[in-house]
Amino acid sequence: MKTTAFVPVLILAGILLGSAASQPSRFGSRNPVISLDRSGCFGKCPTYTITFTGDGKAVYKGVENVERIGYYTATISREQLRFLCNEFAKARFFSMKNIYDDKVTDIPTYTVKYRLNGRTKTVIDRYDPPKQLRALEATIDSLGNTLAWKKTSDLK
Repeated sequence: MKTTAFVPVLILAGILLGSAASQPSRFGSRNPVISLDRSGCFGKCPTYTITFTGDGKAVYKGVENVERIGYYTATISREQLRFLCNEFAKARFFSMKNIYDDKVTDIPTYTVKYRLNGRTKTVIDRYDPPKQLRALEATIDSLGNTLAWKKTSDLK
């Protein structure tokens, strides 16, 4: 009888610890860090990098086949960062393979990097990734499209 009452407490503790682990222990320039890099291809693939940091900075570098060419900065809120961290946790990003690839030459490479509470993982997406990874990439792009970007410099 005592064991039965203890099981719900363990389940609740696991849920609470799991959700706490998906959030930054503190916010700062190095925690969390989320970035998406989209490389070019032989065609007209968008080439850019977008990075969000826990201190509220968003940095964008547009290279080619994008609306914004050059370096841009914006601000991202803690609520937006928390949302992204939850999406990474739901996608089980830290459990994904490091690379999804095949012997195809003319396709872009998408690289997603995530740092949270001392853990860092990079996943390279070239071919046939899980739908959760593509959803994360789309979420990063969508969030980036909502920000008020200010140009800081041209490409060198």
